[in-house]
Amino acid sequence: MSVISRIFMAPTTKPLVDLNCPTDFRQLLRHDEYDTYLFNCAKQQIESLQKAINLKDNDSCQFETLLRDVFAMCYKAEPEWEDNAEGGINYNILNNMMKETQWPELRKHTRFNGLLSASATVAFAQEYKKREEEQEKQLNELKEKSSRAPRFLGIFKKKVTAETVESRGEDITIVEIEHHVASQKDQLTLWGITPPMLPQEPERVMALAGLLERHQEFLQFAEKVGQLRESLVSLGKKKLRNKGVRLRGVSVGHNIVQAVPAELALLGDVASEAIFYDRALGGKLTLYDYAAKSEQIRGSMVIVIDASGSVRGEKGYLIRGLAVALVQLARIEKRWASVIIFGSKNEQKEFVFNPNENAIADRLVEMATTFYGGDTIFWEPLELAFERLSTKPFRQGDLVLVTDYIQGSEGPLSKFTKRFAQAKSKLGFRYFSLFLPSAQWVNDLSWHTLADQTISLDKNFFNKDSSAVINKFVSSL
Repeated sequence: MSVISRIFMAPTTKPLVDLNCPTDFRQLLRHDEYDTYLFNCAKQQIESLQKAINLKDNDSCQFETLLRDVFAMCYKAEPEWEDNAEGGINYNILNNMMKETQWPELRKHTRFNGLLSASATVAFAQEYKKREEEQEKQLNELKEKSSRAPRFLGIFKKKVTAETVESRGEDITIVEIEHHVASQKDQLTLWGITPPMLPQEPERVMALAGLLERHQEFLQFAEKVGQLRESLVSLGKKKLRNKGVRLRGVSVGHNIVQAVPAELALLGDVASEAIFYDRALGGKLTLYDYAAKSEQIRGSMVIVIDASGSVRGEKGYLIRGLAVALVQLARIEKRWASVIIFGSKNEQKEFVFNPNENAIADRLVEMATTFYGGDTIFWEPLELAFERLSTKPFRQGDLVLVTDYIQGSEGPLSKFTKRFAQAKSKLGFRYFSLFLPSAQWVNDLSWHTLADQTISLDKNFFNKDSSAVINKFVSSL
């Protein structure tokens, strides 16, 4: 029998607490100030969590208390019961959760991980609500059936109440929640987002959790983005080893991409995976230490990404996934990166990434989920890019423009070609044009004549067989 099934049939014992504090309305696990504040941040930032609590109507206080305890059970190092915690429905729920065979597996993901603890709590709330809806449906069906029963001498059939409803339907077990959390963790890893990249501030952690809840499609494209990111990062490491640097020895730090094989081997087993991330968070990983062979190191990257209406859906996520990969490529080479997401007039947002900054997961996800739709205005974001390329540490850098070049209301691109060429000559940057093929731009190739390299982002580019094209691009950067 599953956790939720047992909950609804579990006997309720008399609480050993004051009558003014019902067992079902008080916290049964010990909380400290930090995990209490962390949950409060989650409640503020995650809309689905707010909705689950508010839908409980008169029981919202009881349900919120339960969710606080579930979050603490997931997050804390060693959850402990309050004194006289036994008794009541909430106690049965929490106690039965701890007895589930999948509970230790879930804890491996959520322990000290606020993001995944919040994900587990939301998943629990949804599964709990689903079970209640199933039982409410059964109750209504039994009431309807009873109302149609024949009358005998004015005596009605026995009244149908919640107590007469048996637990039926498909069992809901903790494995559903564990699968949800493990899947989210794997998909984030494909995007290149790992625990050491999570921010430490509770507000930022839960803002990220809320962002993922609002943009669940972000994770749907993780596999395709992961293939592209792996190709770029692998080639970037190869380039670092073979061309730009020499191996000087080993050092200690938190840069995962430079970890020696013995450290990476810890990721091969779920049991040792937490050890790897603990070492990374503490800056204790053994890393390859590289030194530059020459001074021919390029400046930083300014990556300009089209987020207009013509690149909505999968196409948009793939090119924003490319931006995420380029940011990580820049970090490998210790280069700063600026990503400018643009749409129509006055619709642009810049994300600047310091290669020595570790906690960037929330800004990466925000960048990858920023979408404007509507018209396309090219020159405003390019002027912002030129301004960035004129300042340290972006001087002598690379401009990467990713777009379908579909003309917007500002007119043909050719009227800006001369100004573009002048800025390129004055600032000395290299220009890489990564374009999504479209029949609407083939008559205006003026900007392509300025590019140091042009790459077509057709279907072949995002396949596993695109290594030759990607290798040429990464080698040039």
